Amino acid sequence: MKWICTTGLLLFITATTVAQNSHLIFFNENNLPFLVELNGTIQAEQTATRVKIKYYNQSGGNVKIIFDDKSIQPITSSLKFRTGMIAYFIIKKKGDKYIIEWNRELPYTNTNDTDENHLHINYMQPIGKRVEKPLTGKEYLALYKGKKGCEEPMTYQTLRLYQTRVSEKPMDKWRLKTATALLDGNCFSISQVKSVVKMFEYDDIKADYVIAVYPFVFNQDDFKEVLHYIRNKEKKERIKSALDIE
Repeated sequence: MKWICTTGLLLFITATTVAQNSHLIFFNENNLPFLVELNGTIQAEQTATRVKIKYYNQSGGNVKIIFDDKSIQPITSSLKFRTGMIAYFIIKKKGDKYIIEWNRELPYTNTNDTDENHLHINYMQPIGKRVEKPLTGKEYLALYKGKKGCEEPMTYQTLRLYQTRVSEKPMDKWRLKTATALLDGNCFSISQVKSVVKMFEYDDIKADYVIAVYPFVFNQDDFKEVLHYIRNKEKKERIKSALDIE
């Protein structure tokens, strides 16, 4: 009986925790790429026109939208929505400036993580002191002084074209063949590499791609982050050995 009660309690806690999480979707009716800063923390280094931030565990918050086009001033707003929901916010032009508006909400259980036209991000909690002046993607590139495999990561639009070509193939081995054939002339950031690695199902295929893409990665010193997407320890060691990284 104790075991049954404990199990029931765990299920209740898990269900309560899930219910408190929300998904936040930001989209731009003018198709202008942007970064999302939530509560002082940039959520991804790459820009997009539609961003889904998953598993947001706050009841409100402060958002800042930083446009890729630096002629447009960043916009800030306080978020208001019901927790445990999928909340949509639209970024649109009103007069001579851009604003953020609440658009709609859907029950959390209706979420669809396969939306291919969204940049998917798991919510990143603020770490330490609030960042008063967060780095944009371009500032990150300008300040990075580590080992480089190429000069400038591709744009979000180029990445989407690359991912589309890869996803057209129905099997992992064919996706790998396409993905590696298209490497020449391209340059990836670590976050872009991770987004491609997640398109493969099997760890051996993931390992083959990771090894092949390494020479085409801008911020190579951060490459170990990719290993978190490889579950098999043996495959991880093969990657480390092939690329001579610790």
